[in-house]
Amino acid sequence: MVFINGKVRKCLSNPMKTKVEMLESDYTNLFDLRRFLSHGALMDAGLEKEWKHVEVTYEGVFETSVIKSMGVHVVKDKNIIMEDIGYDDPYTNIKKFENLTELNFDYCNLLTQIPNVSHLPNLEKLSFKECASLIAVDDSVGFLTKLKILIAEECAELKRFPPLNLPSLEELKLSDCFSLENFPEILGKTGKIKKLRLVRLPMIKELPVSFQNLTGLRYLEMTGCHFLRLNSNVLTSALTHFRVFGCKEWKWINSKDGEEVGSTVSSNLRSFGVMYCDLNDDIFSADFTHLTTVTSLNLSGTNITFLPECIKEFQHLDDLDVSYCKYLQEIRGIPPKLRKLRAKDCRSLTSSSSSMFLNQKFENLTELNFDYCNLLTQIPNVSHLPNLEKLSFKECASLIAVDDSVGFLTKLKILIAEECAELKRFPPLNLPSLEELKLSDCFSLENFPEILGKTGKIKKLRLVRLPMIKELPVSFQNLTGLRYLEMTGCHFLRLNSNVLTSALTHFRVFGCKEWKWINSKDGEEVGSTVSSNLRSFGVMYCDLNDDIFSADFTHLTTVTSLNLSGTNITFLPECIKEFQHLDDLDVSYCKYLQEIRGIPPKLRKLRAKDCRSLTSSSSSMFLNQQLHEARETDFIFPGGSIPRWFDKQSRGPSISFWFRNKFPAKVVCLLILSLQQPEYAELVKPMVLINGLLGGSYDYSYYLKREEGIVELDHVYLFDLRVLPFQDDLMEMPLEEEWKHVEVTYQGMFDTSLIKGMGIHVVKTERRSMEDIRYDYPL
Repeated sequence: MVFINGKVRKCLSNPMKTKVEMLESDYTNLFDLRRFLSHGALMDAGLEKEWKHVEVTYEGVFETSVIKSMGVHVVKDKNIIMEDIGYDDPYTNIKKFENLTELNFDYCNLLTQIPNVSHLPNLEKLSFKECASLIAVDDSVGFLTKLKILIAEECAELKRFPPLNLPSLEELKLSDCFSLENFPEILGKTGKIKKLRLVRLPMIKELPVSFQNLTGLRYLEMTGCHFLRLNSNVLTSALTHFRVFGCKEWKWINSKDGEEVGSTVSSNLRSFGVMYCDLNDDIFSADFTHLTTVTSLNLSGTNITFLPECIKEFQHLDDLDVSYCKYLQEIRGIPPKLRKLRAKDCRSLTSSSSSMFLNQKFENLTELNFDYCNLLTQIPNVSHLPNLEKLSFKECASLIAVDDSVGFLTKLKILIAEECAELKRFPPLNLPSLEELKLSDCFSLENFPEILGKTGKIKKLRLVRLPMIKELPVSFQNLTGLRYLEMTGCHFLRLNSNVLTSALTHFRVFGCKEWKWINSKDGEEVGSTVSSNLRSFGVMYCDLNDDIFSADFTHLTTVTSLNLSGTNITFLPECIKEFQHLDDLDVSYCKYLQEIRGIPPKLRKLRAKDCRSLTSSSSSMFLNQQLHEARETDFIFPGGSIPRWFDKQSRGPSISFWFRNKFPAKVVCLLILSLQQPEYAELVKPMVLINGLLGGSYDYSYYLKREEGIVELDHVYLFDLRVLPFQDDLMEMPLEEEWKHVEVTYQGMFDTSLIKGMGIHVVKTERRSMEDIRYDYPL
């Protein structure tokens, strides 16, 4: 019987009923379908463009196994257009997608296979990244002749990838397929892939010989793979950069006979790196010399014990890195054009080994790095390195000597000798090109090096934790270009005034023991003689007393910032009034400070936190009305009262007023803080609400709370509302005649009782009528 679109067409004869009890032999029944159907059964289907589904089946068969197979044939004649006949479902036939160029199944976690795509002849991009359940890729994927991009990354369950014959392919991504057991065979020349990264493919044991068909490959990187054998043909003819990182033990094998040999490479190779792999001296086979075209060689983090003498034959090599090769003992030669040598943390490399190759003349060497070489006891003669620009021997635990020749490298720009704990002496320096000098954390160093000639290119110098240096030499003044000088955790007994060199703009000393200024000529104790360029002067948390206020203290009058916090001074002298440019003064945590005898004329910011000995007369001086009306001030100092000139006072963490038209040009706010930890005073940040809406605030998330058992000290925090960096500009509010309610309050505090009181003062100006300001509700 025949179904058309699911509807049965009746037969001429009665249906045949058959019961099969025993099958004796096979029979073929071949017939014209029309003989069994009434004339109208098919002809009345009508002429329609829609596809119709025809199903031929049988009724009356109790055991379907009686019919083993079926076939159908449509006879071609002049009345039939064969395009109107189809044997597959035309609605799912993928031929209709001939124009499809991109197909993306990324992150389809239920997708188990990539189906047949042979009916997508124009596909240019196919991506199925991170398909967690994918286990199969149809072979047809490998024969899409127009495919340019194939992305199959992070398919964790995929074990096999089909062969690829993709002449148009430009990009192939297979990384992070943790179960993938094979790199696909490359069946034909594939010359458009320029860069290939294979990352975290632990199950692939080797790359196929056909890898060499990637004839256009220039950059090859393999990271975190566990290749047991790496065929020499991976170094394809066009390859210029080869990089292997963090792969387990592997060996080069010859692509023809499988014998272990070195790599056979093209003359295009410029960079060769095998880093942090279980690679040993076997790499130095006879064919290692085939790498002589490279300009960069990186074997860092491997298990090699020596660099062979044949390294001298690397005529183009200018960058060699063997850092972190913990078993490296010998470097038997240096390439003739080498410019950079890095041998950081080569713990087995001895001074004799380094001396041996440095005794040769290497005119092209510009960088030499011995950082973390714990067996290195001395920096040898480097006079044969006339073009050296960077020398570093950071954290060499056994280093006790630096050859004097280091101080006469006329082209040296960077000298790093930090954290050499046993080094006691540093040679004199005559380095006119020096731009960077680092000596910090050399705990045994007893001298800062003499500066023999003018050295004007060092702009910044930090000397940190050098406890054995008692003073800086007079020749320090030869650092004529020095602008920033910082000394932290040093124990200078005497600090010569010449440290304040002519170009210096910022001077900072922190956490140093007792010291005194001495005159550079006769050694008498005097104040500092400084240049007119000094802008910032800070001596913090040092055993500094009132001796700093000698006559020469007035030579600091050029500074804009002065920080004496945490020192032992008992007063600030009256001459502070002569500091015409000073706008930032910090004397916080000066526990003996009693008097401040003057205020600089342009002072805007004052910090005197936790000055417990400060007299009330000194504190009241900072409450002067004219001072705060004339400047945009920001003061914090001990005190607990609000002066009478404030227009309104309140208890607690909120105060308000009303205005209309333009927001007041100048509003002075004051609050009394009861603080257990004065260092947190500046973390109390205001916010302004206008008619209940946020008009401005800090981006602030710190919370203060009261703790039991800690003594409190009241502080005045007095500031001009304009100096605070609100998110919105209050001065840009539109002009409106309606009254607006302004509330100044504080955010980020659990315990509002920390704010004991507030005051507010709106400064009267000629342009502003005070009729537009009210401190009570305007009627």
